[in-house]
Amino acid sequence: MMTTSRLGLRPFHFLGGACLLAMAPAATAQQADAASELQAQEAAKDRANGYVDLQGSLGYTTNASQGTDEDGSIFGRASILGFYSIDGDRSSTSLSAFAENSFYPNRNGSSNTQLARADVRHSYRASESVTVFGGVEASVDFGSLLSTRYLPAPDPTTGVPPVVVIDPALFGSRQRSYRLGGNLGTTLRVTERDNLTMSATGQKVWYEDDISGLGFRNISAQASWDRILSERSTVGLRLIGQDTDYRAPGLGNNVYTALGTLSRDLAENWRIKLGVGASYSIRKALTGRDKSVSPAADVQVCKSTEFENFCGALSHDVQTTIGANATRATTASFFYSRRLSRNDSIDARAAASHYRGDDDYRVNYLSGGAAYSRRFSDRFSGGVDVSARDIYYRDGPNVPVELTGLIFLRYRIGDIKQ
Repeated sequence: MMTTSRLGLRPFHFLGGACLLAMAPAATAQQADAASELQAQEAAKDRANGYVDLQGSLGYTTNASQGTDEDGSIFGRASILGFYSIDGDRSSTSLSAFAENSFYPNRNGSSNTQLARADVRHSYRASESVTVFGGVEASVDFGSLLSTRYLPAPDPTTGVPPVVVIDPALFGSRQRSYRLGGNLGTTLRVTERDNLTMSATGQKVWYEDDISGLGFRNISAQASWDRILSERSTVGLRLIGQDTDYRAPGLGNNVYTALGTLSRDLAENWRIKLGVGASYSIRKALTGRDKSVSPAADVQVCKSTEFENFCGALSHDVQTTIGANATRATTASFFYSRRLSRNDSIDARAAASHYRGDDDYRVNYLSGGAAYSRRFSDRFSGGVDVSARDIYYRDGPNVPVELTGLIFLRYRIGDIKQ
């Protein structure tokens, strides 16, 4: 019986072992499927990024009305900034939106000011040598205040950056402006070393109570050819054509610009971009047409590391979005940011522009600011921000210097990677 019992148990143990051996491959396959699914989920998380920042501020400004009256006022401000991006194997899309309301209890006129901006961009790689990109943008501004807001929104797409209309004529006019624009283009990889980018951009800007006829419609086309000389150097040619019609009857401009370009890595993390050429302008007026030629140039030097970013730029070109004129603009600017520690960071920015147009139009525009922010937790942060703006018209009006300081608290919903 003992033997029989043992013999009877052996098949049981054998069958049990066989079952375990038979189940092992299935278990391994299930684990592999689960691991693959987990990896896919992680990859999807890496490709998608989205957050909403809610911010409240208290501050003081010396020119609350954005006009010629020197009316200082404390203010309260609430804003929301949302961003979402998703990257696929062939496509990339980003969406950003910003809205703000400021309340000035001591300001002359309306005590509230609203600003808003929305931007959508998309890029699609049709093949190894063809990429198509495009985007649309809309904004509501007041006194060019939107250009003073620092709105960091990562852009994963390739294409034409959004145009920020900084019209110094708005600083001091108390005018609300509206903008709607879009762009569409393609990048072609012609050879291993040559790339060709072509794009078209359109925008319409109009103003509330536009008595002086500053509103305009602008259409531009651009073609850029780039050739890689080495791992560090690229040369190219850029051609730009613009057509602008203003709301004022009979006024318009055509500007054609050609630039030779050079891009080079100077040292570790440093890069310089150069563009030198000329612009040919045709100004259309009721009295006829005026033609002129002026030099065009831009220089940009940038450094980027894990903890520090710097960009300095100098440019001279012809702009058609300022003062219903073909305006020659010379601008120097810089931006600097640094992460002091895991939770502390600073940034500073400044720009100086000189605008010179026909009919003795002369304007100097200065702006700058600095900010310190500290992260209290993964979602809460706060800090201080100071800024200044000044404008000088040769023929008036006299606009007081605008000095602004504020403290802010920010709460993030969504992605907390920083």
